Amino acid sequence: MDTAWIALIGTVFGGAGLKVIEGFLTRGQGKSDAATAMREELRKESTTLREEIRVVEKDLDAWKEKYFLLLQDYLELKSQFAHREPLTEAQNNVEEGNDW
Repeated sequence: MDTAWIALIGTVFGGAGLKVIEGFLTRGQGKSDAATAMREELRKESTTLREEIRVVEKDLDAWKEKYFLLLQDYLELKSQFAHREPLTEAQNNVEEGNDW
C-alpha cells in the first residue's frame, strides 16, 4: 500500500477512536451532572420540609399552651364546685319556685 493511503486510514481511525474516547468521557460527566442536579434538588426539598416542620412545631406549641391554660381553668372551676354542696333536683325546684 501506498504511504498516503496508510496515513489516510490512520487519520480516519484515529479520529474515530478519539470520538469514541470522548463519548466515554462525556457520558460519565453526564451521569455526574445528573447526580449533582438530583442532590441539589433533594437539598432544596429537605430545606423546604425542615422549614415546614418548624412552622408546624410552632403551631403545636401554641395549641399546647392553649390546651394547658384551658385545663388549668377547668381544674380551678372543678375544685371550686367540688367544695359546694350538691343540691338535689327537688331542692333546685323549690328554690326556683317550680311546683312540679
